[in-house]
Amino acid sequence: MTRARLSTRQRTQGFTLIEVMISLIVISVGALGIFSLHGATTRGNKEARQLSVATERSHVWLERMQRDALRWNTQGATPANRINTLYLQNIDSTWRTPPVAVAAEQPGADWQGFDTDGAVRPRVYCTHTRLSWAIVGEVIRADVRTYYHKREGNSRALIANCGVGTEADVTAAITGPDLRTVHASTLIRWSPL
Repeated sequence: MTRARLSTRQRTQGFTLIEVMISLIVISVGALGIFSLHGATTRGNKEARQLSVATERSHVWLERMQRDALRWNTQGATPANRINTLYLQNIDSTWRTPPVAVAAEQPGADWQGFDTDGAVRPRVYCTHTRLSWAIVGEVIRADVRTYYHKREGNSRALIANCGVGTEADVTAAITGPDLRTVHASTLIRWSPL
């Protein structure tokens, strides 16, 4: 009996190699799960930041056009009625890159959302506007889209000049996997003096 007790006592004092290997496998699987969760969280945060900046850029351009409407103080549908406006000239339901009427107001923005012409800081976000009549001569519907790259792709050149002259190419690329876009709209009314 003493011999049986001794061997039982010896077995309970340590771990076998198989027990150690199984515990290492369990720890490794758990660590892999944590690392993959960290990667997914990082990607999600990046996409959320990009979406927030693009949304803010769209709202900035809507506000610029609403501010510009304060210069439209003659009711009517002809461009002569909006001669003093900076951004409310082409009302033809066509996507356009807004003109650089003021040096500090660029259609492109850097990764933080600040206006940039692309010379010093690269453009990451670009904005297009589309104007159409809601009530001819009185109310303009202003649509704004801000686009950016979801991932690296062949449409990188569309950011280089913010799509100036290639607005149709941007429209086609938005439906593909490379670009993401944020749309916003508002109504703009002429302001009597």
